[in-house]
Amino acid sequence: MVNLICRHAQTDYSVQHRVNGDPTYPILLNRVGRQTCRQAQASSRLSGVQGWITSEFPRARQTVQLLMGPSTREPLVEPHLNELDYGVFEGTPFLSYGEWLSRHGADERPEGATESQREGILRMLSALAGMPNHLGDRVIVGHGLLTSVLTWGLSSHHFESLPLFLPEAPYVEPLALSDDELNDLATALHDRIAPSELHR
Repeated sequence: MVNLICRHAQTDYSVQHRVNGDPTYPILLNRVGRQTCRQAQASSRLSGVQGWITSEFPRARQTVQLLMGPSTREPLVEPHLNELDYGVFEGTPFLSYGEWLSRHGADERPEGATESQREGILRMLSALAGMPNHLGDRVIVGHGLLTSVLTWGLSSHHFESLPLFLPEAPYVEPLALSDDELNDLATALHDRIAPSELHR
């Protein structure tokens, strides 16, 4: 069975490169994002999908609903797929958070945040590794950081360290992985990225 993992569709926030790590903010798709979903929904790739999984964020949930099209099914909401908690950087340009991240590193939590960059990535990977095998193809809609990390993991060598900054993930362009491939990749990346003291 195939897992199609993708970033949500475009929002005005994402076009402006502003961060949103609080799911209570009603950040929804813009016109381009909605159109992208409608085009993807018409693709034969999604015709056999049995399962739909999304983060809590409105933009991810809206992406799933548009990709599903008319349906009585309810997607599974998985909070562990949520975007990073950016703390005091909420709503600001990513450049502000990026400058802070360059100075403090992946293990520091911004003021007001509940997690560091590394902790957030490990949370997302744990969610993927913990998903049971699914009878039928499924779509998993999360956020750009997760998709970028998975893409990096597929292309990097096992001895390379995860960089602080990764190329921006495209909107609604899925990575296709079997259940075993997804579990193996998420588990391997989790082990590579986790601080060594977590293994003691």
